[in-house]
Amino acid sequence: MAIGLLLGAIIGYRGGWVDHIAMRPVDAIMAFRPSCWRRSVTAALGNSTVNVAIAISITQVLSYLRLIRGEMLRIREMEYADAARTVGNPTWRIVLIHLLPNCMPPLIVQATLVRASRCSRWPRCRSSAWGYSPRRANGA
Repeated sequence: MAIGLLLGAIIGYRGGWVDHIAMRPVDAIMAFRPSCWRRSVTAALGNSTVNVAIAISITQVLSYLRLIRGEMLRIREMEYADAARTVGNPTWRIVLIHLLPNCMPPLIVQATLVRASRCSRWPRCRSSAWGYSPRRANGA
């Protein structure tokens, strides 16, 4: 999430050709379902725990990247961003101190929904024999 946050903030603040060049691969990757992407990355890199973690993190980073980029494109045009630029703050200070905290509410909502989705999937994974089998009562 932190990688997507920083990349999205930088790409969204810069805009222009940086935005176009950086977002084309992201759009191409997100055109496919995350499960297909994860399987293909795992097949290409090999079946290990590290490679599976890389495949899962790529799809998660991209969703946070797009969210923060969109918020940064919206927030960078507001009055307090113009005031921070007028005062003479450096770019890193404008992005990290003034703009990024205002991008957090949608990020918190997204992270909460992702967590809730994972929690709701867990019982289905347990009952579909993905490593845990519930105890059976000894019938009488």
